[in-house]
Amino acid sequence: MLHRDLKPTNVLILSSKDGGKERIKVADFGSSSLLEPSRLKALGITSLGSTQTTDHLSQSLAGTFLYLAPELLSGSVATAAADVYSLGIILYQLVIGDFRKPLSAGWERTIEDPLIREDIATAASGDPAWRFATAAELAHRLCSLEDRRCIETGLFDKGQNRQKGSGRSRLKTRWRRPWIVLTSLAVMLTLAVFRFCVQSSEPNPLLNSVAILPFQNVGSEHALDFLSQAVPDEIATSLSYTRSLAVRPSVETGKYTQSGLDVQYVGNQLKVASIITGHFIQETSYLRLTIEAINVKTGRVFWRDTFTVPARSMIEMRQALIDRTQGALGAALGASALTSDAGTHPTNEEAYYLYLRAAAVPMDTAVNKETIAMLEKSVGLDPDFSSSWLMLGRRYYLEGRYANGGSTMMRHFQTSIERAIALDPSSIAAAANLTVLHLEQGELTKALREGEDLVRRRPDSADAHHILGAVFRYAGLLEDSSRECELAFRLDPYTQTAGLRSCAIVFSLRGKYDRAKDYLNLDPNSDFHKAILLTTLLREGRTREALQVGTPKIPQWQSYDMLPICEQNRSTSGLHAAAANLHVSQDPEANYLAAANLAYCGLTDQAMPLLKRAVERNYCSYPARDSDPFLASLRMLPQFAVIRKAGLACQQNFIAVRRSIEEQRLK
Repeated sequence: MLHRDLKPTNVLILSSKDGGKERIKVADFGSSSLLEPSRLKALGITSLGSTQTTDHLSQSLAGTFLYLAPELLSGSVATAAADVYSLGIILYQLVIGDFRKPLSAGWERTIEDPLIREDIATAASGDPAWRFATAAELAHRLCSLEDRRCIETGLFDKGQNRQKGSGRSRLKTRWRRPWIVLTSLAVMLTLAVFRFCVQSSEPNPLLNSVAILPFQNVGSEHALDFLSQAVPDEIATSLSYTRSLAVRPSVETGKYTQSGLDVQYVGNQLKVASIITGHFIQETSYLRLTIEAINVKTGRVFWRDTFTVPARSMIEMRQALIDRTQGALGAALGASALTSDAGTHPTNEEAYYLYLRAAAVPMDTAVNKETIAMLEKSVGLDPDFSSSWLMLGRRYYLEGRYANGGSTMMRHFQTSIERAIALDPSSIAAAANLTVLHLEQGELTKALREGEDLVRRRPDSADAHHILGAVFRYAGLLEDSSRECELAFRLDPYTQTAGLRSCAIVFSLRGKYDRAKDYLNLDPNSDFHKAILLTTLLREGRTREALQVGTPKIPQWQSYDMLPICEQNRSTSGLHAAAANLHVSQDPEANYLAAANLAYCGLTDQAMPLLKRAVERNYCSYPARDSDPFLASLRMLPQFAVIRKAGLACQQNFIAVRRSIEEQRLK
């Protein structure tokens, strides 16, 4: 994600109309690019919108001369380090107060502060290898300026709190404004460029999207059949630690198990640019694996490798997969740098074997308890492998929300996800799961902080935008929620956490029913799809089609099973008893939707307490409740006005917190 023309005139400092805090915006993306040309070329792609991979010298010189990195003048291809160089020059000019001044010999003598001098020298180094690797790294460096200055001057007591009069008060000098502007700019650069490029592109699948199909067991040792699903899952997990790749989850690819598939047909069905496939065979005491990467457009293999590991060492097999997927294969697919050290590593063979067996089991409540038992044994044998805790947490969630596990399973879910994050703080998937839990527990402002932090950390992550969209949905900010959903959809419709299917709720509540169905169709065979499609069609007034959907029969979602009954027989006879036994969820959104279903069936006395409970647990649902056709029977009741007022207050509090977070970030 390259801007390639950063300069002062493309950095806008905007003041709010009410005299509030200044905001920093990045402008002019005419020279920007989502991918570096080398990564495009690895995929056999010759263009990306208006950006051509040929004649890269003319591309590199697209920016303004004063701010161009030296390597571009010698014909090198633009990289993220070139943008960092431009930021370094802007920082220098901000500090000295002269935007005409180039960075020339002896510039160091014009900078008094040694820490700022060091940061400029690193960012604007003539050698790209010595620069900060990304704008985010520069941002982190600038954000820590106060702390570094306190440590330098002894104002910290061995890493403890600052003494009075230190830190932020010392920034009330000539350095404060440059520090704010450049920190904000560096933090926003990646997100701003990426938002522009994605939002202005055609709604085609991303060029660096990839699907990993089940591997074929070409031997006679059927005890290893589980590797057909487990190996692709490990490859997908490994690739998730790189940037610039959209990896289809196994729920989408796992059905392509037969040999001799038309890979181009499958790739087009999955809407990906590349397919990874392969096979394995046990030969005496060894396991031999072959991996192939295929360009969907041409049908040609552009990367291939075969390796052999001891058959009894699944951990050695995993390391061999990581070495390739985060090395030569990742580069060929167009992946950029790792986001971390790829999490923790298994140390116990039996524990890892159980983890692989569990990875091959579909997310189905019918087999979930057995899978939980395998994973519980796995983490007992190897308690420091983060991936096992994450997978176990997801299984607990499935049992707690969609089976009969209840609050016990949800407590286990929280413990497991928190353990996964403690072991691997860089895991976006684990962090996203925890944010969902906080939303469902009514901790809306905590979820907001986490969601916005995820997007800042990984602006290229569909999961991050999806989760932030969910936060806005709970706050009732449906337009903001829709925007994050659409951005996530363009990045990767088939995310690695839970897919984007829940975005259907926000579009249904906005009356955009066709778009809601687009999101539901990302997960066409689930009971969730059936439940939300049923209510979407009824909200749309398409009763006949709704009745053909049937009932989802999710144990904790009984109100959906009542809808076909009350639609065919508008009498409430017999429904009151069923409503009395409805499950009250910890998740306030589930309670809002159940209240809406009850109101649609005319059960207003049962609907109102659930609606009230939803708002009390920070599902603001304003202004959706004023237009939701399912709530028409409630809107004239006195209690509704009270709940409406509480929902409005819920949203106003959220907006105030959001504004406060933004102001703190700009200080």
